[in-house]
Amino acid sequence: MLAMLALVTHAQSSVTLAWDASDPTYTYKIYYGSATATYTNTVAAGTNLTAVVTNLSLGTTYYFVATATDTNKLESAFSNEISAVIPSKPTPPTGLKATAVVIVNVNVNVNTK
Repeated sequence: MLAMLALVTHAQSSVTLAWDASDPTYTYKIYYGSATATYTNTVAAGTNLTAVVTNLSLGTTYYFVATATDTNKLESAFSNEISAVIPSKPTPPTGLKATAVVIVNVNVNVNTK
């Protein structure tokens, strides 16, 4: 069984997926789409335990599953399905701070009379 974790990257509209290995010799494939249980796209991950899915549409929820393929080219059933929402716009930053720098020039005239 594959357990997956999704990490959404806003700027690139991508999702990074990670899972546990079924066997070190297996290769993996990610299936995904914008409707649950309807996977219209694939990404081959090879023997890697992560995959990055790019060029995702803003404001869309995507659903992902993975499969493992053994050395005899037999593909497993789908893993558990996970979803990730690509925000329609980035979340604004928090904790903005400003530091003021003040420079004071002092001219001193000394009269020694």
